[in-house]
Amino acid sequence: MRTRRSCTRLVIPLPGEHSVMSARIDEKKYTIEEAAEKIGISPSGLRLLLNKKKLGFYQSGKRRIIGEGHLDDYLTKIDRNNTKTTII
Repeated sequence: MRTRRSCTRLVIPLPGEHSVMSARIDEKKYTIEEAAEKIGISPSGLRLLLNKKKLGFYQSGKRRIIGEGHLDDYLTKIDRNNTKTTII
């Protein structure tokens, strides 16, 4: 019987360059309560956004953790939707 071997590849960023994985590890992370306070909504409102897949998150077991990047993406999306252009 043949067994499969997994192969992992090490990627070393060039000087002055940050890898995506490194950025995720260094990213500030928030609990639901902290993230809700940061964007000015209630924790139940934030849970609603998570459940509707409007706001991204990391999951560790049953725990949901919101990264700074998730909040930035969500706020950018909201800002874009609130900005209307008028053609004259």
